[in-house]
Amino acid sequence: MYMDSPGYPVTTRSQIIKIVVPLYRMNNKTDFSYDGVTAFMKVNTSDESLPMLGVYEVFSVASGDLSLPYKVK
Repeated sequence: MYMDSPGYPVTTRSQIIKIVVPLYRMNNKTDFSYDGVTAFMKVNTSDESLPMLGVYEVFSVASGDLSLPYKVK
């Protein structure tokens, strides 16, 4: 999971989202598929019965069905 966070600059243009991740951070692998998801997430630090990072609502999935159709270029 890559989010807009320090060290991973995210840029958008039209319908393209670009995230620059150093190759060494991906163990030098470039053959994998992915999908894009926008979701409401919460960080939990007080209730041990809940996950630390939880997805509470999914707003959209780029492929429409989470089929991981996109490839690294």
